[in-house]
Amino acid sequence: MTTTMNQRGILGLVFALAVLVPAAFADGVPTFKSRKEQEKKFVSEACEAILKAAHFTSKERALEKYEFEEVRKGRAKLIMRGSFKGAVSRKQYFADIVVHLDTLGPDRWEVLRIEYSDNDNVPYNRRKVDELIKKFNSRD
Repeated sequence: MTTTMNQRGILGLVFALAVLVPAAFADGVPTFKSRKEQEKKFVSEACEAILKAAHFTSKERALEKYEFEEVRKGRAKLIMRGSFKGAVSRKQYFADIVVHLDTLGPDRWEVLRIEYSDNDNVPYNRRKVDELIKKFNSRD
């Protein structure tokens, strides 16, 4: 009887994860609190999320390069260069993004602020970029 209960518990857990985990990541915004070992993939997803927030209609968003810079103990900057194409013009634009991080705990990084600039004539959506900070800092 305990074996059956354990199997049901495991199956229930697997089912719950299969249903809940995709829903948690449905909007495609990674959280800085669970960045794991796949740093390049993680940084690329973060860059694309910022580019999408800045220019929602942009196409072909991509990370060009990145680096982490330690400012002082417990503080770091994630410096990224991203690119995107205009939806109508199809012209390629470049964005410089600096994410200021509180890195005091190795598994508890938090985004403090995001600096964004690009060479697009259309102004970026500052409000949407600022809203990402809450999403980046959310727990799974």
